[in-house]
Amino acid sequence: MDAALVSNAQREPWPSPQDYPLPTPLQARTSATKLLASGLFALVLAGMIAVMLHENAQSAEAYQGWRLWIRILAAFGIAGLGVAILIAGVNAIINPEPPLSLGSAGLLVPSLYSRTVPWSEIMLVVHDKPRVKIFGPGRIVIGISNGSQFGPTTSQDLKPATEAGGLDAAQLPQMLNVPVAGLFARIQGYRAHYGRSDSAEISE
Repeated sequence: MDAALVSNAQREPWPSPQDYPLPTPLQARTSATKLLASGLFALVLAGMIAVMLHENAQSAEAYQGWRLWIRILAAFGIAGLGVAILIAGVNAIINPEPPLSLGSAGLLVPSLYSRTVPWSEIMLVVHDKPRVKIFGPGRIVIGISNGSQFGPTTSQDLKPATEAGGLDAAQLPQMLNVPVAGLFARIQGYRAHYGRSDSAEISE
């Protein structure tokens, strides 16, 4: 899916320095608060489904067969997801991951690449927004040129280029302690001012 998203967005123009203020350095970490809140919400939702099923079982038109099992599986699935997210939140407190860093030299995402990726190699950035706002602010997907030079990891969020001259498709970490829209604008600002030689000259 990410590879297709990158492929479809390759025609987007390079951001202009006139459209973005000169950005400042940023470090973003996984937000334990967001993870814990999301996990608790999932558990509450699973509990509400369980209560509804219990009340329905006492009625004259109780769910039966596949209708009942679908709802039971949904409750267990949401509860399992909530527990997994809570565990991730606790781990974010106990063993915080290295931060995602933005600076004039480039973008460093330790979970994707072991070395800093220069802005000139980040060929596109896509803010993939959900159609329904209740599903959150979306995610950021980037297309990296020459990604093999920057120590790519085996993360499931990184899809290496499938052909010579192609782009790696990478999803930036989610649940960070900075807003997705703000991070997207900051990345675009760095690309505009430091990603191309003519942009760098303008920003100076």
